[in-house]
Amino acid sequence: MLGLGPFDSTSMLGSCYSRCYNARPMPRKNLPPFVQIVWRGRKPDRSLVGYRGWWMRGDKRCFGPTRTTADKASTDATSRRKANADAPVWGGAFETRAKDWLAAIAVSVSADSLDFYRGKLANLYRTIPKTMPVDRITPAIVREFVREAREVHHLGARTIQHCRRTLNAFFVWMTRRGFVTINPVGEVEWPHPEETRPDVFTAAEIASVLARITDPWSSALGLFIACSGLRRAEVARLRVADVDLAARVVWVRGKSRSEAQGFADDADAAVKALVEAASGREFVVPGSTDRARRQAIAETFRQWQKQLKEPRWHPHALRHSLVTIMLRNGVPAATVQRVARHSSYATTQRYEHLVAEDVRAGLSRLRLLPKVEEKQHG
Repeated sequence: MLGLGPFDSTSMLGSCYSRCYNARPMPRKNLPPFVQIVWRGRKPDRSLVGYRGWWMRGDKRCFGPTRTTADKASTDATSRRKANADAPVWGGAFETRAKDWLAAIAVSVSADSLDFYRGKLANLYRTIPKTMPVDRITPAIVREFVREAREVHHLGARTIQHCRRTLNAFFVWMTRRGFVTINPVGEVEWPHPEETRPDVFTAAEIASVLARITDPWSSALGLFIACSGLRRAEVARLRVADVDLAARVVWVRGKSRSEAQGFADDADAAVKALVEAASGREFVVPGSTDRARRQAIAETFRQWQKQLKEPRWHPHALRHSLVTIMLRNGVPAATVQRVARHSSYATTQRYEHLVAEDVRAGLSRLRLLPKVEEKQHG
């Protein structure tokens, strides 16, 4: 047996080591910062795939695409870290995150919706501290809010449901951006409000109220809304150029598009009066901002509510009345849905049920058979 000396043994081991590792080039030791090596397979047969940069988003590590060189991966990581330098970190205080949420959705929702969310957040702050970290708002905390809202602050079931809607929208926005991991709203039992019926006028009642309004502009505004079914915000956005008196059409500006909306013949004089009163203005309703015009409409109706002692006198009550009157007069529900611009047929069906109750009430007064009188025993 041939013996190998120390020199020969070292040379043989060194040759095997060299052949093994020269077949798979090893990555250099001094990698740029925030770069991770990507391997394929396991030791000892794994092979080098490339490099990828990484950065932190909250408490979660995120990775960029796999690159052929470490310098390119480092560039990815540096650019992402720079882009996220001013981004909010994970968690945060409840009020701070709520303000970030409102600022983010301000470009896609109306000013009325923002005011709605701010009001419901004020109710939530009564129980949930403004400084509480959002990741610590658990279902137990939300259940405590529901309990205090009912027993301590005596909020109605509908108001609590509005708070649920606000809190749920907030946490959906938070979870999609990785600021929190769970939405606690769905794990809480919320009170269900009783079904309410909209305030409606008959055609005679609308005519009676309009006859008692002495201000011509307020009367014209009420008649126009009653004959067109426009919402208050839609009237506030109505420009003088959007009114076509010859075709009896106004162009309603919604959130995403404009669409033509007709009005009844009875409103011809009212629409003409509103356009003449808006001479020199861009919008039919006076006001420098959209919110100011909405408030002007609300204040006009509020003034005549008090003066006429008619609490139902409201723009949306006139809209409800138009839908109900059309259904009572036999207009097909599909046509009514188009006039009211309801996004769902189920909304129009609510008024169909209201009309059905009127029919049942009328039938209950019908007597085909003589009433049986009870015999009195003396």
